[in-house]
Amino acid sequence: MFDKIADFIVRKTEVVKFNVKAHSPEILIGIGVAGMVTSTVLACRATLKADAVLKERKETLKTFEECKDAEDLPEYDEEDLKYDTKILNIQTGVKIVGLYAPAVVAGVFGVSCLVKSNGIHREREASLAAAYASLDQVFKKYRERVVKEYGEEADTKFRFNTRQETVTNEKGEEEQATVVDGIDDDDYSMLFDESSPYWEKNRHYNETFLMNAQATWNKTLRERAMINIYGIGFVKLTEVYSDLGISLTPKQIKKWKDIGWVVNLNDPYDNPKATPIDFGLGKVVFRPKKPGAPNCPDIMPGYDPVFVISPNPQGNIYTMFA
Repeated sequence: MFDKIADFIVRKTEVVKFNVKAHSPEILIGIGVAGMVTSTVLACRATLKADAVLKERKETLKTFEECKDAEDLPEYDEEDLKYDTKILNIQTGVKIVGLYAPAVVAGVFGVSCLVKSNGIHREREASLAAAYASLDQVFKKYRERVVKEYGEEADTKFRFNTRQETVTNEKGEEEQATVVDGIDDDDYSMLFDESSPYWEKNRHYNETFLMNAQATWNKTLRERAMINIYGIGFVKLTEVYSDLGISLTPKQIKKWKDIGWVVNLNDPYDNPKATPIDFGLGKVVFRPKKPGAPNCPDIMPGYDPVFVISPNPQGNIYTMFA
């Protein structure tokens, strides 16, 4: 029985230790805030008491002056006054320090907890960034092997859940078309379609528009680095999609708010002619036409051409050069 009780206590202790460690940043923030509040309260109380100490010093100093000027105390001269004043100042200083010491200790303790909490957050963010970079590299290598072994169409099929359908084009001829219904919200890729105000009925115009936008954003990335005193420029994925007129969900905006591209002009290995931003535009795919959507005269009835924008963001722009 005692063994079971001891085992139960050990398990509960381990659970408590795990929860404390998992929530240590929040706990430290709470303790830090409490320490700062306590420091403020103690400092206010010390100030009230300090007034009495200073008043007492003033009265004692006045007594010293009276003793110096008293005719019945000729042995108390200027040198005695200076010595007693020096001792009085030291005693007053010790009292003032004693009054404010608890407030200072509480304040230092509170600040230390806040700093430690921030340090834990930074360590965890660094771990997440490292994990993201590792997974991103694994995913890219996996896709490279898929393309090498089965071709780009297989890569597109597996990633975006596309399918091949036999359709009839505007000439009445049957042909194979790659059809997609949508893209997972967790993928950086998006569809450029009629929901964008820049989408046109002509698919060749849309392709030209996207290629020009890609070139413009690469130029913008360089220009931002040139005007930065550190030679570093960045572009966020969310602002690229906003510029293309592609609406993002609140979940995507929250997850991608710090994701993008960074260029460092002071990096000796950086190629000044490189174009880091790549939309990953490939073969045109099609989507079943939505009710009420405008017709495209250059494709088969019942389908709309959509461009899969599959960008290559480098990661969190704030941790890449941390």
